[in-house]
Amino acid sequence: LQIATAGGDRRFGLVSRAGLAKVATAEGNPRTASQTLRQLAGDLSAMGMKYLAVECSVYLGEALLKTGEPAKARDELENALRTTERLGLRALMVRSRYLLAGTLQSAGDSGGARRHLEQARNGLQEIRQESGSDEILKRSDLAPVLQDPTS
Repeated sequence: LQIATAGGDRRFGLVSRAGLAKVATAEGNPRTASQTLRQLAGDLSAMGMKYLAVECSVYLGEALLKTGEPAKARDELENALRTTERLGLRALMVRSRYLLAGTLQSAGDSGGARRHLEQARNGLQEIRQESGSDEILKRSDLAPVLQDPTS
């Protein structure tokens, strides 16, 4: 981030900030990350960096879920899911559905959670089959979809 900021390239700075916010979400500082991710999603979208903007929205949903805000997480993830479907961003669609399943499970909607988890798994299998490789299943953001013990 220091190098990106010193270089004066705003896009590189946003990408760096997004990476740090994703790590903060994954490593246990989701409250701070959620504020950053919300701002980044808007900034990145305005700059036309749609994939990264949607990815920030998905991570924001995860951060909100981790901070005990399931209603906000659900709203964010449902919006992200609509965007991923519209843009055809299949890996982010899988992750959105997986996180949405967790959100619905925590809210007591087991049926909805099962449906989203099943759709996430089907989507991941489709990506795997198209790629002709199991490497996609090793990605840290997608591997939990098949390993989820709640199903």
